[in-house]
Amino acid sequence: MFLRSAVSHLLGRAGTRLVCHCLACKRRTGSAFSFNAWFEEGDVFVQGRSAEFTRIGDEGGRVIYSFCPDCGTTVHYRIDTQPGLTAIPVGAFADPAFPPPFLSFYHESRRCQWVEVRTERLATFG
Repeated sequence: MFLRSAVSHLLGRAGTRLVCHCLACKRRTGSAFSFNAWFEEGDVFVQGRSAEFTRIGDEGGRVIYSFCPDCGTTVHYRIDTQPGLTAIPVGAFADPAFPPPFLSFYHESRRCQWVEVRTERLATFG
């Protein structure tokens, strides 16, 4: 995965693939939802320059975003309530064959009504 000044190398396969409809993800992506893949922290290696931004999530945990200081693209992020895991926005892979999500957070409460997430085995929360 190449971004302007940061490179992530992955050794493992994504364990969890999810879409999130929370307001913070909508603001971060500039879209109606975010699509993220979660990896074991030891399987993700990041090289190059990055900057960090920390916010407090809806459940009170700290969300730490690492982003490219040149273009602002989120390279990866971690949530302190999910130790040992790193999330990477799926769009960063630029792979149209990337496997679909199987979880949808804030599906009923914050999803735009016109958004349909069609995939097998989709579990929805909130």
